[in-house]
Amino acid sequence: MNWSSRLRAQITLEAPDGARFTAFWQGDEVELPKQIAQFNLPLFDGTIVQDLGSRGLAIPLTLYFEGDDHDREALAFLRALKQRGSWTVSHPVYGGFSLQPISARLAVEPVSSANLTKVESSWIEPAAADLAASTAELGAQISVQVDAVNQIAASQFETALDLSDPEGAAAAMEAGTRCLSQIKAGKLQALIKRATDLQATFTSYYEQAQAAFTSTPMDVLNAAGQSQAILLLPALVSGDLTAKTAALGDFAERILDTLIPSSDVSARNGAAVGEMFLSGALSGAAASVATSVPETREQAVQAVYDLGALLRSITAGLDAMQSASAGNAAAEQYFSQGGTFAALARLIGLAAAYLLRLIFDLKVAKRFTLDRPRAPIEITISEYGDLGPSDSYLDLFIASNHLRSDEIILLQAGREVVVYV
Repeated sequence: MNWSSRLRAQITLEAPDGARFTAFWQGDEVELPKQIAQFNLPLFDGTIVQDLGSRGLAIPLTLYFEGDDHDREALAFLRALKQRGSWTVSHPVYGGFSLQPISARLAVEPVSSANLTKVESSWIEPAAADLAASTAELGAQISVQVDAVNQIAASQFETALDLSDPEGAAAAMEAGTRCLSQIKAGKLQALIKRATDLQATFTSYYEQAQAAFTSTPMDVLNAAGQSQAILLLPALVSGDLTAKTAALGDFAERILDTLIPSSDVSARNGAAVGEMFLSGALSGAAASVATSVPETREQAVQAVYDLGALLRSITAGLDAMQSASAGNAAAEQYFSQGGTFAALARLIGLAAAYLLRLIFDLKVAKRFTLDRPRAPIEITISEYGDLGPSDSYLDLFIASNHLRSDEIILLQAGREVVVYV
């Protein structure tokens, strides 16, 4: 068989350790996998799609090793693929670029091709190393994505509202003022009150949101913008990230409890208002991550869990309402996040990546039980080395162990305490 008529020029592959291999190459098909969010709505013909970008180029390479030691060289190449990291490839058509090996299969064919060993391999083109985002860059990406989510949610809110019917318009107004009242009823306002410099800003946003919801006709985009601005205020409050996500989670649960599954125009408007506030709560939680640095790994891991739990809780609540409304026309009763959901999922993913990037620089929780009565100040000096700048280590010990009253002076034997080292 005349292999030279089937093979192209040689291809050179350099392993992460610098070992080089040369082989003949037979043409293969390059594939570009896209990331597409697909939404299939009940009783709705067609699929709603959202383009989420592309993955790396998928590049299969069929290689042929030739010569007296072709079988040994091919096996050495296969073993070299065990190395971690990307390879540098000099391709006869595409030139030089970096590829990450995925899999390879060696085929020895002594009867049909005694002078060749065939290796079928799969590769993917990784993102360039200089494109890997730093912690600061991830924080900036979160801020950009927060703005994108809020714009998409506001646009969806404007589209979903039906203000042509007087009863529907009244329902939207009532839902807006009710959702705003939940900010003051739960943990959210208590959290914002911690920052005295935010009180005037909070009052301004709140009054403008109320005015926008109660105006005739309703100032829809301003109502959404001012409401979203309120839910971003926790990101400006210094303190525990867990408290911020808990406050926004409490607010989200209160909003979910007010939603009514129905195809009635009034109920649909109420659901649209609720959805806008729920999206804002998730944006606020992600924004809080970008402006807060957890003190311990435990807090960072808990924040990752809390963000995912908040997204799942909101999605489950909206899906449950959709299921309860089954039987009506999809265009009239489907309340899910739709296109906003994909943007929110990306936002929560960015926030989780940011926290995981921080995690290795954070302290680890160390728990132990006291075998004798000990003073918190003595434990702090023993475990942290000193009391810290302005007694910060002592303050951390008192706060992380929830010490009250006489416990600040002396802890009894048998008490479990935690320090961060």
